[in-house]
Amino acid sequence: ITTNTTVDEVTVVDRAEVRITKSAASTAIAGEALTYTLRVTKSGPSDADSVRIVDPLATGLTLIEVGEPTGWECTDAVPVTCETGTLAAGAAATITVRVGIDHGVLDGSVIENLAVVSTSTTGDDSEDNEANHQVAISARADLGIVKQSRKDVRVWALEADLDPESINPGHFELEWPPNSG
Repeated sequence: ITTNTTVDEVTVVDRAEVRITKSAASTAIAGEALTYTLRVTKSGPSDADSVRIVDPLATGLTLIEVGEPTGWECTDAVPVTCETGTLAAGAAATITVRVGIDHGVLDGSVIENLAVVSTSTTGDDSEDNEANHQVAISARADLGIVKQSRKDVRVWALEADLDPESINPGHFELEWPPNSG
């Protein structure tokens, strides 16, 4: 009896596809807070190993806090970096990054902020590994003036949208008591 045996070698390759999206309000006010939501999803047949998200934060933003999901470790420093050992096939994770918009950001400015995801597992299509978000900034000033004399107290308040370039910071003169003539 003769036995015919054929052996074929098959190489099994991991294939992991990670994707990131970034969302936040489309408008914000200088001096106030904004929360970005980063969502990473994993498709493809294999788990993704050593998944890493990096958000360098754009100029004009200051980190307040990072909300990390279970199983992830995130830094509380810039650049914001979040990592997990494995992201299972079909899994997703959401990370929040709360930032302050610097007071000096000019009215009409647009802040563009980018986040990037990567994995050490092969087979990732890098076209969807970056997410960019733009937010239009408004500048707002709250002014209050108090005039006080022995007879009465008067308070005037003004809330206005001001063009920061039209204001001469650090130079404000007030004559007290007012010159009567």
